[in-house]
Amino acid sequence: MAPYPFPIDDSELKLEWVARSVNVRHIENACDQSAPVGVLMLDTAFKRYPRDIGCPDSLPFATLQRRVESAVVDAVVTRDELPPQLFEGFARAGNALIKHGASVITTSCGFLHSVQAELAASLSVPVVASSLLVLPTLQKLAGETQHAGVLTFDERALDTRAICEQGGVYPTPHIVGIAPDSHFADVIHERSPPDVSLLEQDVETAAIRLAAQRPAFVILECTNLAPWRAVVERVCKVPVVDLVDVVCWALQRQRRA
Repeated sequence: MAPYPFPIDDSELKLEWVARSVNVRHIENACDQSAPVGVLMLDTAFKRYPRDIGCPDSLPFATLQRRVESAVVDAVVTRDELPPQLFEGFARAGNALIKHGASVITTSCGFLHSVQAELAASLSVPVVASSLLVLPTLQKLAGETQHAGVLTFDERALDTRAICEQGGVYPTPHIVGIAPDSHFADVIHERSPPDVSLLEQDVETAAIRLAAQRPAFVILECTNLAPWRAVVERVCKVPVVDLVDVVCWALQRQRRA
């Protein structure tokens, strides 16, 4: 699978169709595969909620998980290059998942878009390192005068230049992150037990900031945001895409190959 742009059939994919997401029957059918999706998990222990890639019972496809030792949040959610030894840990875990039958490899952190090309070269099955891989394709569909919106865990650390440069994305996306002093951030950094109502409030607050910039569509960089996708849709009033959508598109393409 080429790293950028993500190969979605433009003749079938329209933004208004994206908004319907995997609830559409034919997209769910595309996810109904015999071989599981392999998930490279960060080395974390916080609770996962439905539609998070780390919550397997809530997904429209089967998964196998492999936790990557030392892949803590601060080591991955950064503008710094992923250390070679940590990348090797992801590659080893990916190959182990493939040996156990995984047909596609994805990850539990959208910041791993930075090593999409390297992971794809290291593994023998399609790789979806991040939901951000669809940014070039969706930007093309939206048109040159429309801005994408990216809701991320940490806007200070997210660097989309690699995607923008390699995928030809123009104009620059609007990027908004969860507040660093929020309950949501405390939960992800495992400084606090989760309170669902506070988590939702933090997502809504960030979505309001993003909506003010009038994006044409929104990509949820962080899979931990996906459980509150409906909140983002309600606030932003545009199509919202998450990692589950992108994995389903990868499975659909794989099935047609």
